[in-house]
Amino acid sequence: MLRLPRTALSCSAASACAAAAGAPQARPPPRAVPLAWRLCTGALLLPGPPSAPRNLVYSLRQSSLVLEWSAPADAGGRSDLTYSLWCGRCPAALRGRCEQCGSGVGFVPQQTGLVDRTVTLVNLLPHVNYTIRVAAVNGVSGVSPLSGQQYAEVNVSTGPAGMAAA
Repeated sequence: MLRLPRTALSCSAASACAAAAGAPQARPPPRAVPLAWRLCTGALLLPGPPSAPRNLVYSLRQSSLVLEWSAPADAGGRSDLTYSLWCGRCPAALRGRCEQCGSGVGFVPQQTGLVDRTVTLVNLLPHVNYTIRVAAVNGVSGVSPLSGQQYAEVNVSTGPAGMAAA
């Protein structure tokens, strides 16, 4: 039986699968859709990492940032889904390069292993540009936090005393 990695669904791959179904040694097209391929060939669908969380929104209150998001479209075929965040401080002088926020910024309830889809970042500094990334993680995701994973991202600028900058 053919084993394929999980990827996202695409209409062109489904069409290619349907056309190839009669071929004796049909191979999926590049970046083929395992679900569509499985429907016409019975191929085994292997678990994989989840897609990025969706609908990431935030609200900034004083020196705290509340983030909320929706589950990813694809959980990777597993039920052990959690979320991890990365926080970067992005000074204008570094032109697009961000440094990790460090221990001064807190995550409530925590930064990694989140089950709920909301988190609050506390102790943000005034007049700082922040980039926050949220990744969905499962048991077959990369070992390093956010390494090679799809993520949702927001960029937030704090104004005086942590208020949102216009």
